Amino acid sequence: MPVYTYTTLDDPLATNGTQAFGINSAGQIVGLYENASGPHGFLLSGATYTPLDDPLATGATEAFGINSAGQIVGVYVNTSGFHGFLLSGGTYTTLDDPLATGTTEAFGINSAGQIVGQYQDASFHGFLLSGGMYITLNDPLASTGTFANGINDAGQIVGWYQNSTGTHGFLLSGGMYITLDDPLATNGTVAQGIIRKRQRRPQLPPQRWHLHHPRRSLGHQRHPGIQHQHRRPDRRAILQRQRRPRLPPHNHAEYAATRWHHRRHDPAPWCRRPLRDLRHRQ
Repeated sequence: MPVYTYTTLDDPLATNGTQAFGINSAGQIVGLYENASGPHGFLLSGATYTPLDDPLATGATEAFGINSAGQIVGVYVNTSGFHGFLLSGGTYTTLDDPLATGTTEAFGINSAGQIVGQYQDASFHGFLLSGGMYITLNDPLASTGTFANGINDAGQIVGWYQNSTGTHGFLLSGGMYITLDDPLATNGTVAQGIIRKRQRRPQLPPQRWHLHHPRRSLGHQRHPGIQHQHRRPDRRAILQRQRRPRLPPHNHAEYAATRWHHRRHDPAPWCRRPLRDLRHRQ
């Protein structure tokens, strides 16, 4: 079982709590802290806390997600309501789903800049912002709301939905919604984030190729454990490995004395003589 080290995070400007919500591959962390003036977002990079306040905010600013490029998404509040924001290169961009009549909140962003969150009209819906287009996300089992919280670099999305049976997490992968219910849950399950670990190709052991195996042909050799991989071996390497060993030099006088014996007592023609005889006849 792995051993984890817990590190407490307290923004030095906080007087009423600090919450961390997102982290990227470089270890940069975003979240919010609260003081007398209300909630503010923060970025923790190295050991430095940087406050994040959307210039259009008159109330709170909260940072929820950060990608490998350092782009940050979150929510700010002003007199017109709740709005999502994207902070990229020092510039804040407001995110409002065109179908929203109430709030829009951005919660997650991946390395491709795809953003997920939720918006409100008569109900609550998840959204995916990709290439400047908003795509509505509704779990087919939801009856009172769908909320998208996280997206990874493979485009897989997690979140939660509500219906008459309660609160359930979901995974959206390849266009299919998969319900996530923790077996220990008695009051709902919520999925907040998803990662995708980059997998390295396995180091394959040296492979011996058999040219004359009765059940294998050269074009259908497969590496063990790897499916659907057809690769022809290098013929030069095969021939080099299968080359006959060099024979030691012979005593020519002894060989000359025995050559006539082979010729008299061996009925086989010269083409079927051992390789050693053929080499000395050339």
